[in-house]
Amino acid sequence: MVFGCFDVVHLGHKKFLRQAKRFGGKRSELVVCLARDKTIKAIKKKAPWFSERERAEIVGALKLVSRVVLGGLGNKYEVINKVKPDAIVLGFDQRVNKKLLRQKIKEFGLRTRVVRLRTAFKPQKLKSSVIKKFLKEGF
Repeated sequence: MVFGCFDVVHLGHKKFLRQAKRFGGKRSELVVCLARDKTIKAIKKKAPWFSERERAEIVGALKLVSRVVLGGLGNKYEVINKVKPDAIVLGFDQRVNKKLLRQKIKEFGLRTRVVRLRTAFKPQKLKSSVIKKFLKEGF
């Protein structure tokens, strides 16, 4: 299971999803929990370029992705209890309180591994914020 906005899907996301899928084995599902529009607005102080429905359709069309679920608007951790993933894979730059995440997993009675990827694929170029800035400023 992975979490994210996936507002402008790019090759860095593909690499991230491929790495995440490996933690579950060959026959595993890769579940993407997509941040809600309201959550993105609250955290990033701006709306996503694409709506949660559009982003869900785009991400769901990726071959690597088995299923897309929307994040919760209330309890952000409840989706973990519903999906019951074997592993949660965090991107190199995702801001997550791992201690609280592990505590919630324990409260749910799950044995979910939490893994943080250490490296990114060309983060100076393949990062949504960099791509959006480039697109706004023009070629």
